[in-house]
Amino acid sequence: MKEIIVKKYNLSTPSWEEVINNLNYSIEKNLLVKSNREGFYVAHEAILIPKVNKTMKKLKAKNAHLYINFIYNGSAFPKHKDSMDVAYWQIIGKTKWKVGNKQYILKKGDLIKIPKDIFHEVTPLTARAGISFGY
Repeated sequence: MKEIIVKKYNLSTPSWEEVINNLNYSIEKNLLVKSNREGFYVAHEAILIPKVNKTMKKLKAKNAHLYINFIYNGSAFPKHKDSMDVAYWQIIGKTKWKVGNKQYILKKGDLIKIPKDIFHEVTPLTARAGISFGY
């Protein structure tokens, strides 16, 4: 499977309030939250956001992680590959994706699918939030 970009996949995205509430709830309940630099967070229970839960079911995904950048002067994650197929739904802001030799700019509502073992790098272009779905 080659990477696939779907423009305006779903524009009914969660709000900043829903995103921050999910992050706050995850921290308060001691759920898995990662941060590898100031202003960047990954909360592993994005399924608790109703719009995410609905989209996860539609995509037939196994999990949903919330990615948030409040600061956008560098990459969120360095170049890496995942051990499973993933889809990423841009819900707020913009990100630049480098996949192999290709580059994509994702805006609100866009979705990109990345096959497992394909190197990619994500750079936030604005404050952003997005959902990564694993298969």
